[in-house]
Amino acid sequence: MNNRITPDEAKAALDTATTTSGRVRARARWMSTYMAVYSAGFLALVLVLGLVDNVPVRVWVACVGWIGLMVATVFWARRRRATLPGTGWRTAPYWIATSVLYATVNIVGAHGRQGQVWYWVPAAVVVALPLAIGAVRERRA
Repeated sequence: MNNRITPDEAKAALDTATTTSGRVRARARWMSTYMAVYSAGFLALVLVLGLVDNVPVRVWVACVGWIGLMVATVFWARRRRATLPGTGWRTAPYWIATSVLYATVNIVGAHGRQGQVWYWVPAAVVVALPLAIGAVRERRA
């Protein structure tokens, strides 16, 4: 049995592997889009929670909007089969930072700052910023 391949066959196999690797890496870059969408979602959520004065409307819009965003992104992400190596370790700090800032902004803002644009607009930007930065950095990974 002869298992040797010719130089041309080896070159063709390497070219195919390079092309396939490039396609897989391109499809694995979906996390940056996912993070950018959640960054925009957090921005909108903080603005709704802080600037809408009517409590039932605020709760309804925030819940329906956030649940809708989560369902849509989870179903979208489930179809993405490939991830870049180390994605979890690279993106975790951005998710943690956004979560901590979200909690902090809402705890501080809940006491007498409801409806005050001067507080909630910058707060929304601060909450969304870590995921936006993470999205840009993940796109370059």
